[in-house]
Amino acid sequence: MNNIKKYINVTLILFLITSIFSLILRYIPLADGDLEWNYQHILQTHSHLAFLGWVFNCIFLLIAHQYPNIFKKSKILSFDLLFIIFQISILFISIGLMIWGYKVLAITFLSIHSLFTIIFAVKFFKYSDKNLVGTYILKLALILMGLSYIGTLALGPLSANGLKGSNYYNSAIYFYMHFQYNGFFLLAVVGLLLNFCKNINIDIVISKNQINLFLLSIILTYSISLLFAKISWIISLLAVLSSLLQIYLFLDIYIKNKNSLKIRFQDSQSKFIIQLVLFLFIIKLLAQLFSPFIPDSVSSNRNMIIVFLHLNFLGIISPMLLYFIDVYFVRSVIFRNFILAFIVAFILNEISLVLSYFNIFKQYEIYYSNFISTALLFLLILNLNIINLFEKSKYNLSISIWNNQLNNKQI
Repeated sequence: MNNIKKYINVTLILFLITSIFSLILRYIPLADGDLEWNYQHILQTHSHLAFLGWVFNCIFLLIAHQYPNIFKKSKILSFDLLFIIFQISILFISIGLMIWGYKVLAITFLSIHSLFTIIFAVKFFKYSDKNLVGTYILKLALILMGLSYIGTLALGPLSANGLKGSNYYNSAIYFYMHFQYNGFFLLAVVGLLLNFCKNINIDIVISKNQINLFLLSIILTYSISLLFAKISWIISLLAVLSSLLQIYLFLDIYIKNKNSLKIRFQDSQSKFIIQLVLFLFIIKLLAQLFSPFIPDSVSSNRNMIIVFLHLNFLGIISPMLLYFIDVYFVRSVIFRNFILAFIVAFILNEISLVLSYFNIFKQYEIYYSNFISTALLFLLILNLNIINLFEKSKYNLSISIWNNQLNNKQI
């Protein structure tokens, strides 16, 4: 458990590698056929590095940090061994996807990663501190992580039956992505945030009924991922109703906790990070609500799909994970400034993609704009890695005010 900080370094480096793959994906359309790399293989590698190498790893380490007891009673499968197994799996998944795509090697190690994720979930259910406010939400998050594997398990049989590329095949992919993005990732971040707030004496009250309703809304909003298939008007109705349910729950929780949320931040960076993430979360809720009314426009435009997926992954989940890394391990004004810069750069990237939807840019200009904005995100992630690795040990840039904030139980 003493190695969590070192493992955070590994996770941030994998985030950096993920951003390198993003650059490659943005550059391929500009290469005008000069590159012979398989675009689909690079895209799959990029996605799995983002899901497993960055987000899953980070959530796993943060849960281990907040719940150290879940590994104390383990004599066989220790925390360090479990983390190493995850990294070996991610390595061979990436190699397999880059060379062969979804073939034997990638599927085998995806299965191994899934198996040990389930083992970790069982340990959490058995040994986690039930008195911590985020425990119940984190349990639901891990359940949704397990549920998402149904989507990947279905791909093999669907391909074997000649359905690769069909609506059934795409629906299975979206099933996996939805219950990762909008299920495991989102609930895990909320659970971790509740534990952190409780630790600094901020009482955010979310009832079990509200949590269960939010779980129901997550399940039902999978209907948004099915809009492209035009199955039935019932799917569109479910998409609208489940989106309205999430908006209602967000407003209800905010209104009931607005007094607790009026915290006087001692540093402006933390305040702006939380405010920007909340703003982007509201944008996400509104995008979900309106997407059923323009399903053809969204599903036929790849950039708009990327906008929605990255809104959750890069606009909400990643900044919060970086914020937790700073809170628990880095504690640096400079690190938080770069988190803010990362969010701003991400918003600019989203704006360029949205503008492309309205044909404001020519096709080449769209690719060029995306490449430049992705390069900026890469440079910011590179700097986050550098600050994390060297700031305290080499340059001693950490500040005492942050330690005082934690000691005073304030953000």
